[in-house]
Amino acid sequence: MLRRWFTGLWRARRIPLAWLLLTRQPVRLAVALAGISFAGILMFMQLGFRDGLFDASVTIHRLFDADLVLISPRSTSSVSMAGFPRRRLVQAMADPAVEGITPVHWNLLLWRNPETRGTRSVLALGFEPGDPLFTDPGLAPKAQLLTQKGRVLFDQQSRPEFGPVARWFRQGRTVDSEIAGKRVRVAGLVSLGTSFGADGNLLTSSETFLELMLHLHPRRRHGLRGRLRDRLSGAVLRCQRSPARIRHADGHGLSPARSARRGGP
Repeated sequence: MLRRWFTGLWRARRIPLAWLLLTRQPVRLAVALAGISFAGILMFMQLGFRDGLFDASVTIHRLFDADLVLISPRSTSSVSMAGFPRRRLVQAMADPAVEGITPVHWNLLLWRNPETRGTRSVLALGFEPGDPLFTDPGLAPKAQLLTQKGRVLFDQQSRPEFGPVARWFRQGRTVDSEIAGKRVRVAGLVSLGTSFGADGNLLTSSETFLELMLHLHPRRRHGLRGRLRDRLSGAVLRCQRSPARIRHADGHGLSPARSARRGGP
């Protein structure tokens, strides 16, 4: 009984020591709270930037109608993919769970502003127009416009440094430009979105992409076959004179990246 009385007395007379220490110097308390709050805000900002970087890096990847994407282990970034042989896709097709594959060419190319004539790197994707590459059903009819050689679909969400392409196209004007020094024509507009690695995007066919990838001076073509044969361990190569395109002996064009679409139960 006496113990309970002393315990109640102590609780009634207890001193809020911690609160007194904090409120003894209000200015110091305010400065400490401001510093801790600022550090917390910086940490949350860094987390937001990180999530934004990851989300923006896979803006286009999320549009792929694919369960599995094959990339080269030599790839260093999501905007500049290294290539691998087409036979790897054929090997993937040997699995009974694979319903189909879609090769995709992927690289940064120089786009010329049709208004100012300045150049800027744009992320170009080359694929077969008849392949079901994207989940957006609205892209399928636009992809058929790429069956004609030299046609591209321009991303209307690209930065304005690429020129007033979307505005001119909506006005009914014929928009012609150059990519890697070769003339192309905008056949339609798409909405893909920019990222930290690419300020603009465009879609084109695999045939047009391969025409844009390799550009050689005529005087440099003669010794190309021998140099590439030595570099590629004796692979049989041939160069077409106009336009200059490198092909393996089996006839498959070189590409910077390809993906495989896989499905199964």
